[in-house]
Amino acid sequence: MYTGSMSKEKPATEKTTRDLVPGFAEMIRQRREALGWSPAQLGEKADVSFNTVYAIEKEHRAPSLRVASALVAALGLVVFLHDPAKPITAGPG
Repeated sequence: MYTGSMSKEKPATEKTTRDLVPGFAEMIRQRREALGWSPAQLGEKADVSFNTVYAIEKEHRAPSLRVASALVAALGLVVFLHDPAKPITAGPG
């Protein structure tokens, strides 16, 4: 009988190498602290768990686009995603 874990998830103590937006975790933490919110308060406002907020801020977990969008909206931030190989232009080409 196999009793080991088949999970490929990283242990909670390791930082993830995936990052949806470079610097996202730090940006979220700084904005949350500037607002005087705890991770639990941010989680409640974004409709995600405290554990999710904590893991993202500690870079143990990269957020899905849905979770990242919820956190950004709750914090009143705007994040633009773009392909770095295609520069953003001011107007039609």
